[in-house]
Amino acid sequence: MTDGGGLIYAIKKFRPPRATETHRQFLKKVCAEFCISTSMDHENIIRTLDLLRLDQFPEYCMVMEFAAGGDLFNLLTKSHPPISLHEKHCLWRQLVNGVQYMHSMGVAHRDLKPENILIDGTGRILKITDFGIANVFKSVGDPVPLPCRGIIGSEPYIAPEEFYQEEYDPRAVDVWACGIIFYVMYYAAMPWARADRKKDARFNRFITDIMNHRHSEVQRRLHPGCRRILYAILEPDARKRVTIDQVLADEWVSKIRYCTDNLAAQEDQASLVFGRDAVTGLGGCGGERYLCLPNGQLHHRHAVPKKVKTT
Repeated sequence: MTDGGGLIYAIKKFRPPRATETHRQFLKKVCAEFCISTSMDHENIIRTLDLLRLDQFPEYCMVMEFAAGGDLFNLLTKSHPPISLHEKHCLWRQLVNGVQYMHSMGVAHRDLKPENILIDGTGRILKITDFGIANVFKSVGDPVPLPCRGIIGSEPYIAPEEFYQEEYDPRAVDVWACGIIFYVMYYAAMPWARADRKKDARFNRFITDIMNHRHSEVQRRLHPGCRRILYAILEPDARKRVTIDQVLADEWVSKIRYCTDNLAAQEDQASLVFGRDAVTGLGGCGGERYLCLPNGQLHHRHAVPKKVKTT
């Protein structure tokens, strides 16, 4: 969809009401997703602009920012050559930034996965999308966060407490999903199909290794700092799992160089690694907003996605 002035927008069509729900219940769900989406204002979350019904679509439609780079799943599976480790770290750090902002706004996504993570047209900026089952766990005046109920999301990314607890903290669920996404980005495989010891042998082995203070051969290949925070994120006991703020405060995570259109933020995080005097500044590498090494070379360059058909 275009606005007549050349700008392109994405349209999300809502499904028709189910036979088991009233029109009022359906509208409540549509409006809830729209209200949550429009309350988000962060570069790592897709912008939602309007809710309407078009002549050509009988369904309700949501007008959103268009991310021409497609989703993270396609970027990971169809990029040739594959994206570099630096690019993976960069994108994952942006995911954590976006989740931290959501949680600060009292919102938990509850369905984080590569298919719900988009990439902008430059290939640099990550965007979280699809708040269809998001939860407002804390509003203004609420003394404590509200728990969630039920098994929600895509099974490989669902945290273990959803399978055996009646109520759980939705923030911990998002943190767990960030860990699974990191694993998928790093190894191009799922660690297990379901985080349930009774139904998944690989997850049961993971728990056994933790209890015996062992690391798998694959996980031993991780940088020690990376391995430490990944285990803290994938802590099976939600009460002991790190929060998203603790993830960002982690020494290894805080040193991940990531792309951003906020130049001040880019320079600040770059100075943590190279020192303030060594940062060449943004725009110093061929006029592009990339993180530069002291010698003027790019630390990493994201592959610009191929042009997509918009008509």
